[in-house]
Amino acid sequence: MTDRQPPIARREAAADPYAWLENRDAEEVLDYLKAENAYLDEQLHPEDIDDSDLHARLDAQHFRLLHAQLPVLYARKNARRWGEQSLAYRELFAATWLRALYSRCQLFEVLVDHWHNYFNVYGPMLPGVLVFPDHDRRIRRNVFGNFRLFLEDIATSPAMLWYLENNTSTAYQPNEHFARELIELHTLGTAIPAGTERHAQDEPEGCQFDIGEVARCFTGWTVRDRAWDPEMGGTGEFVYRHDWHDRFAKHVGREWIGQDQPPLKDGRDVLDRLARHPATARNVATRLARRLVSDWPPDAIIQAGSDAYLANLDAPDQLRRVTQAIISHPGFWATWGEKVKRPFEIIAATLRATQAEWSSNESFAWYTGSTGQKLWEWGPPTGYPDFKEAWLSSHQILRRWSFQKALLEGRVKGTTVDLAAQTPAAETTPHGLAGWWAERLLGYRPGDVDIASWARLAIPNRAIDSVLTPAERRQCVLGLAALILQSPLAQRR
Repeated sequence: MTDRQPPIARREAAADPYAWLENRDAEEVLDYLKAENAYLDEQLHPEDIDDSDLHARLDAQHFRLLHAQLPVLYARKNARRWGEQSLAYRELFAATWLRALYSRCQLFEVLVDHWHNYFNVYGPMLPGVLVFPDHDRRIRRNVFGNFRLFLEDIATSPAMLWYLENNTSTAYQPNEHFARELIELHTLGTAIPAGTERHAQDEPEGCQFDIGEVARCFTGWTVRDRAWDPEMGGTGEFVYRHDWHDRFAKHVGREWIGQDQPPLKDGRDVLDRLARHPATARNVATRLARRLVSDWPPDAIIQAGSDAYLANLDAPDQLRRVTQAIISHPGFWATWGEKVKRPFEIIAATLRATQAEWSSNESFAWYTGSTGQKLWEWGPPTGYPDFKEAWLSSHQILRRWSFQKALLEGRVKGTTVDLAAQTPAAETTPHGLAGWWAERLLGYRPGDVDIASWARLAIPNRAIDSVLTPAERRQCVLGLAALILQSPLAQRR
């Protein structure tokens, strides 16, 4: 394949991404900039988007537990069968795919997936599986919110407390799992940028925050999961046990936290210091840019995101401003094609581009799981890898191709695609069909070399400018869809 980038990105130079505008008609330039800015602004304000079609689809599912509160969700622990215990989790699986496929708030849904991996919890594990929709709601309500508030919402998430075993952390036996991930993954990070020489002053910022001391600050942050204990109860909700808390002074981030502070104060002081630290700003911006831009995003984009984070520490929409700084940076388009789509993205993009009608079922769950990215089933706290090397093995590529082939051939249960009905009647030649479907499935029109190659391969016994019979046309459309969806161009973004 000859073309690496879509038209706009191809015309841009890394040094001056808007250089192509100089030779364009003023009205064309204005229309382009207006459309680009309007779309980005719309996506940054999902609360103003009319998503009634999605809401109708969600309502039609008649979910029993998707919106239930923690006591109702946790009560399923007494169910005898896994199907009943995991009902809320499976409803969330269906709702997540419906949102990915039919929501108009696509940036928001991309970021929900990002933050699920950022604050990763292994989903199908008792007792967290019972209350996983609550963890999802905590993420969704903070996507464009304030990071400090986000941290506390996650630190009090029963699913997270169970996953990292902080629910058993007491003054007599503090558990360091949550403290370690809070410092090394969620806030300060521990990585030194690749290609830089390590100096003493470059040591990870986490060295200033002793994990053991931070763990002491979060003793007593637990879950009401002991119905036999009148002090606890069995509602599955967050609770602070002051009698479990280490009341003595701690040394955190080169400062002291005094003894005998009010309830929750020790942990909140830690979250305050971590959320305001420049290393946290850098970590948040880097991981967000890695998700949206490239595996190794340009430092200028990371710096723009970090600056926006620090300039808006107390803003209620801090993360919206960080996201805006990243996606509106002039270098954003220049990195097109450097990210490889993860399986969740590829499957969602395939279903959206083919206008598939979808319903949740075990067959679909198996197909998506076989591609290597089952929703919320990455065991370590790191979340699914966000580097292309993790997704380019021959096995993984073949599994993605197998799903796409099965979809186009009508072998994915509960999912239907009618490509023939979507094809304009005016397109009757292989070349015309290839151009139309390439633009439809990729979102832009690639170069003529690619289009001509697909046209020849889709129906090799006919010239690319010949008029096809109805039967040949159906065969050609099916072949073109498979070729385009399985091409390198469809794997990148």
